[in-house]
Amino acid sequence: VGCIAGRINGQIIDVGVNGNVNGSQDFVGLIAGEVEGSGTISDSFADGIVSGRQGVGGICGVLTIGQTNNSYAHANVNSIWGIAGGLTGYLDKGSIINSYSTGPVTGPTLIGGLVGGIDGSTITTQSFWDIETSGIFTSAAGNGKTTAEMHQQATFVGWDFVNTWSIEGFFEEGVAPAELGWGTHERNWPRDGREYGFGCGAAIASTSC
Repeated sequence: VGCIAGRINGQIIDVGVNGNVNGSQDFVGLIAGEVEGSGTISDSFADGIVSGRQGVGGICGVLTIGQTNNSYAHANVNSIWGIAGGLTGYLDKGSIINSYSTGPVTGPTLIGGLVGGIDGSTITTQSFWDIETSGIFTSAAGNGKTTAEMHQQATFVGWDFVNTWSIEGFFEEGVAPAELGWGTHERNWPRDGREYGFGCGAAIASTSC
C-alpha cells in the first residue's frame, strides 16, 4: 500500500508526498508499499503518517533488491506487528544511498531509525536518521546522528550540494536537515535561470549573479 504505488518494478523520480496512509496489511509506505527488482525511488520525499501491520516505512515498506537514493522522509511510522523503519521497514538485498529520515518509529519488535530489518547482501551508503526526533537509537542499517549533527553539511560527506541537495535547508527549515534542490520536474524557470553544466540537473543558477 502506498500513495503512488502498491508495488513497483520501475522508477519513481522527483516525487513528493504529503499525507497519511493507513494500511491494514503488510508492506506499507507513504510513496510505495514495495520496491522490487530494478525498482528505484530517487530525488523524492515523504512527509506524513504511515501505519500498517508489518514492513512499514516512511518512503517504502519493503525494499527488495531495489534502490532508494537521494530521498528523505519526515514521517510518523507505526507498525502493529513490527518491522518498521523511518525510511523503509525491511531491506532485502536492496540499497539505500544518500538518504535520511527524521520521524518517530513505533512497533513491538524490529523497529529502526532508518531501517527496521535486513536480509541478505544489502548496501547502505551515507544514509542517516535523527536519533532525537525519531526517539530511536538503533537501526538495522544506516548511521544515527543527533539533531545538531543532522544540521551540519559536514555530516553528509559525498552528497551533492550543487545539483541535488540544498544547504539552505540547514539554516532555514528547523524540521528539514537538508532539502532537495529545484527539481528536474520544473519547467517554469525564473527569467534569469540556467542549468549547471554538470550534475543531474536538479538545480539552477542565476545568470545575474
